[in-house]
This record gives sequence, structure tokens and C-alpha cells, in this order.
Amino acid sequence: MPIQLLSYFYPMKFRGMGWLIALALLGGLFLLNRSDIELTAQDSLAVVPIGSTGIELKSTLKLNNPNLLSATIKTIEEKFYINGIPVSILSMQPDQGIPGRKETALPVSVRFSRNDVQQFLPDSAVGTKRALVTITGTIDFTTMFGKGTIQVNQTDSLDLAL
Repeated sequence: MPIQLLSYFYPMKFRGMGWLIALALLGGLFLLNRSDIELTAQDSLAVVPIGSTGIELKSTLKLNNPNLLSATIKTIEEKFYINGIPVSILSMQPDQGIPGRKETALPVSVRFSRNDVQQFLPDSAVGTKRALVTITGTIDFTTMFGKGTIQVNQTDSLDLAL
């Protein structure tokens, strides 16, 4: 009789250990994936002409994911200003995954009319002029254990050719 009783409880110990290991792994995943995504820079500003009437302002978002697992960029809402004057609004929902423990670069661009350049640089003559570009907005993301919002407030200078 004691041998039957011992064999009855033996599988229960393994099942309990399995639950304990699973909970420990889940706790480890939680601890290693609770950091927010960080905007390290939005740089590489460049102006590219589009045909005879348009201009494209390109930049690169650099996001760092300190978590062990990947995260997802849900929405990017940004406003672009040149010398304090609103140029364009970027609103996109890329649902872009970014890997864990890495920095990821996402290219973004906005377009505006070449005629608007005179509005940004009213006292300029023909040639290349330095302009101050300000980018404000938010970037929403989700991780395995939560979600968050990154506030964007970047300022850089750029050469505009007339």
C-alpha cells in the first residue's frame, strides 16, 4: 500500500515543478520587456525636388527598443515646421515591428509645394539659405506587456535651395 501511495504523488510533484518553471519564465519575460521604446534621434534631413513644382523633406526616425522581445510602432503623428511656419503633417499607421535590443531606423518624408519656400524664407534672394526645421508630435507603440507614447520634439537646420 505505501508504494502505491508514493507512485500516486510522484507525478504531482513534476506537474507542480512545471508550473513553477512556467511562472518563473513568464516573470522573467515581464521583467525584461517592460521598458518603453526610446526616440534616439530624428535626423538625416534632406530636401529632394519632385518635378518642377514639389519638394520632399526626408528624415530618418531612429528608435531604440531596450526590451528582449520585439515591439510594434502603431502610429506616427508629426508636424513639420520650417522657420516656425507649418509645412506639413505626417499621419501614418505603419504597424511596423522593431526588434528587441536594437536601434531601428524608419524613413519618413513629407511633401510640399516649391512655391511655399518663399513663405518660409521671405527675405531671401536666389541661392541656398539655412532654415530651422522643427518636428513635433507623438509615436504610439505596443510591447508584449503594455503600450506607450513617445513625444517628439526635434530641431535641426537644413539648407534650402531656391
